[in-house]
Amino acid sequence: MLAYASDYALLGTTARPYRMGRPDSRYRLSMMVSLDHTIWFHAPFRADEWLLYVMESPRGASGRNLGIGRIYRRDGVLVATTAQEGVVRGTDSEADPQTLEFHSVARADDVHLRDLFDLPTTTTLGSTWFRHGQPTGLLMESRFVSPKTFRAAGKQAVAEAGKLAQWVLDAQTAEEKRAVVKCLDQLSDALCRVMDVAELVRQVHPDSSWQAAAEDVFSEMLEYMNELNTHVDLYAKLVDVMDDPEIAATLDPVE
Repeated sequence: MLAYASDYALLGTTARPYRMGRPDSRYRLSMMVSLDHTIWFHAPFRADEWLLYVMESPRGASGRNLGIGRIYRRDGVLVATTAQEGVVRGTDSEADPQTLEFHSVARADDVHLRDLFDLPTTTTLGSTWFRHGQPTGLLMESRFVSPKTFRAAGKQAVAEAGKLAQWVLDAQTAEEKRAVVKCLDQLSDALCRVMDVAELVRQVHPDSSWQAAAEDVFSEMLEYMNELNTHVDLYAKLVDVMDDPEIAATLDPVE
């Protein structure tokens, strides 16, 4: 609980020397993103009791600010120390007109992208992705229409990867071995196309049913991928292919 709460105001403290967002300041806060956050625990404490959080910013330059915090118990004992670095950027209300015009255009683009994703059927581009009001699925992927189909997509990807892995293991002729590298690339693509989306959905999707489905898909696929990463026979097959000078000579630089 304390680790969570320690993140609440630390980065904002680093913007205070610039008086960003205050009525009497020429600077407006336009971006604030955490890059890292560390906490060290020094002594026992209870998160539901009174604690003093002292925050300061010893350094800020080139859009990167550093915040340092110290958390004390009521009896004065230091129980934790925090450190956080983040990107903090602002706009100058007294900047030259060309700069202000650039930021206005950028904000207009942000609004367009927001409308495209939040209100897709009302935009010209978005309306081409939706037919008769029926969504085609997350990221325009028909396999990601619902949590149920998302889970099915994960199982389908693992099954497809399994067939490709078996094909690699069974490769015997020179022609088959020449296709091993491409086959492994297809295997990776089959898994990552679903797994990467699962990672995104479980982190940011607002619907708990989608989050649960994505968590299940990601966990199952991660377990399978770890099995592939430690598969001795797949490794031996790839070594066999790469150690064959005649086959290696036919591979392009990307392979």
